[in-house]
Amino acid sequence: MAAIRGLIGEMSPEQLRGTLDQVMSMASDRALTVVRAQRGHVHRGRRPRREIEETLQIRMDLVDAKPPIWRRLELSSTLGLADVHDIIQAAFGWTDSHLHRFALGPSVWDEDFELFLCPYDVQDGEVSGIPASEVRLDEVLCQVDDELLYVYDYGDNWELRIRLEAIDGRLAGAPRAVCTGGRRAAPPEDFGGIYAYDEHVHESSSSASGHPETFDVTEVNESLLLSEHLGRAVAVAPPLIATMLRRSTALPVHDDLADMVVSADLGTPAQISIDDATAAVRRYAWLLDRIGDDGITLTAAGYMPPVHVSAAMAELGLDQEWIGQGNREDLRMPVLQLRESARWLGLVRKRRGRLLLTAAARRVRQDPVALWWHIAGRLPEGGDASIEHHAGALYLLGIAADRDTSTASFRAVVADVLTASGWHVDGGRVPASSVHQVSWETVNVLSTLDAFGRGRRGHRAGTATAAGRAMARAALQHSATRLTR
Repeated sequence: MAAIRGLIGEMSPEQLRGTLDQVMSMASDRALTVVRAQRGHVHRGRRPRREIEETLQIRMDLVDAKPPIWRRLELSSTLGLADVHDIIQAAFGWTDSHLHRFALGPSVWDEDFELFLCPYDVQDGEVSGIPASEVRLDEVLCQVDDELLYVYDYGDNWELRIRLEAIDGRLAGAPRAVCTGGRRAAPPEDFGGIYAYDEHVHESSSSASGHPETFDVTEVNESLLLSEHLGRAVAVAPPLIATMLRRSTALPVHDDLADMVVSADLGTPAQISIDDATAAVRRYAWLLDRIGDDGITLTAAGYMPPVHVSAAMAELGLDQEWIGQGNREDLRMPVLQLRESARWLGLVRKRRGRLLLTAAARRVRQDPVALWWHIAGRLPEGGDASIEHHAGALYLLGIAADRDTSTASFRAVVADVLTASGWHVDGGRVPASSVHQVSWETVNVLSTLDAFGRGRRGHRAGTATAAGRAMARAALQHSATRLTR
């Protein structure tokens, strides 16, 4: 000790600070090595699933809330953690607008314990845990007093401590989640965290804060029923629709959106007969045959020559849908739209002043069923990260669910869901009046396929035919396959 004191006495303050930091770092590393050796590096807390479904009574406490904020719920033991996340959002009145994760251990950030990640973390390549979608509730809450941590919003860090209070038998047909008690309303989104919220509550009366402090068990259970309905819809929805469902949970229209998913029967594989496929693709098949192996030389302005325009109007019955004279493609919109939609669908292309078939078109040209499936695989139109693609997917969903897509109420649903998904028009929310424009390409393809009946085009179409609904289901099912490969 004398030697150490002598050494310290010869050090400058900067040298002493550096030495102490080095000693503390060595001690910390040694302690972590010991802990990891004791835990086998990662503490594995999951246990086998229960053989029968039971009811787990749990209590969820918002960590560090003063006065306490909590919920008591009865949950099915077979719920996945992804379902539990939805239930938490409903029970605490949040909107699922941020990231979340679960953990077995003292912290949701401690990689030495088992972490269960939300889909966004998984997609971003996070490797510190496993997807929550692969874990069931009865694997992590097995015995009374077992605890699970949950954090919502990595900025505000709303953290819940979930404790198993009791295990009971389960009645047939019981809801997946029932709230039986609780205290205080949950903090609103994006408030800045529990300490900022507690300080605000202590400084303001409930009337001044504008946020209710009361807990309403009836209101929570109504939200849980909607969440259960939403969960059933998410389970069968393609990824894009499922994401929009989750983002619309705070909207009055989200239950209507979930109804459409269920009504669309997306779990049943779409089928098409040769006769129905032939009737549906007849205009595209005509165009591909007209172009043929040699292609069509375009005019100097880049349009099809008048002879082909006149033939299309007469042979496809397009003259019944368009008023006016002339044989120029730029004056005969149905012909121009047919050619442009064929280009969007990857069937035709321009090269050196000629309109040519693509390799895909050559493969399916003589097979109407293959051509029908090719078109289904290209819908909805627009890039995956575009508002046109999202709006087209919602139109396909409405058609598959046998909704009248020409109504103002349907366009209002589409506009609200697009806004909730983060899309804007002119810096503000998406107005219903813009829905026609952003979904036009997808609806034009469906109209070209006579999805709404012969001679009825665009948003005036209303409800679709059986073949049109089959195309919408096939397109949505194809989109799910593309995103999950």
